[in-house]
Amino acid sequence: MKSLTQRFCSVMNENHSSQKRCVVTARVVRKVRIEEMDINKLVVSLFIIFAAFVGCSKNSPFSPQPFDGRNLIANSTFWAHGVPSLDGWTVPHDTPVQFSNDIPSGGSGSSIILYNLPGPSHPWPYSTIYTTILPPVGLHVYRISILGKLADDIGGELSVDRNRPESAHSWSFALLEILDTNWTSYSHTDTMRIAQADTIFISLTGGSGEYIGRTYLNTCKFEILD
Repeated sequence: MKSLTQRFCSVMNENHSSQKRCVVTARVVRKVRIEEMDINKLVVSLFIIFAAFVGCSKNSPFSPQPFDGRNLIANSTFWAHGVPSLDGWTVPHDTPVQFSNDIPSGGSGSSIILYNLPGPSHPWPYSTIYTTILPPVGLHVYRISILGKLADDIGGELSVDRNRPESAHSWSFALLEILDTNWTSYSHTDTMRIAQADTIFISLTGGSGEYIGRTYLNTCKFEILD
């Protein structure tokens, strides 16, 4: 495909048979391109300055959890780039998720609310969000933890499963049920052996059963302790 300069030259040669005009046109086009590049650089620079200014704002009501080098969940606090976020989490279609500024003591980022809406029209994984992790190979000590509370009679759950491609079944590392109406810390610590192709599947659900439920969750961490 011809460049913009080559197309201009062809038109000028056909209509005026003048190579000199072609050269002049090429120079004009090159000048326009340079001016456009300068404008683009200016726009990008202004955008970077604006983004840095917004990112340095101190008025946010939440403080994101600092990465301590052990936590394997990329977005433990449902917070990213200064706002509540589910980056790093998979949200199945039509799963209702709501952010909340109800932050417990010891929590950070944003809380989320998951709902249990029972019935044949809401099969699993409705009311569930999940994330996957590729942990280091070998035998290690892991801890899963989360802050949670229920707002109705039905509470949600946190489950951690190890999926191995050659196995027909996953292995359950932990299942934590949210049982208290007050903010409570739930955790489980155990050893787990990881093979080369293993994947850790961490899911959060708003509950199960025949009754409507709401579960508040905050600061979900999956840490390697050794």
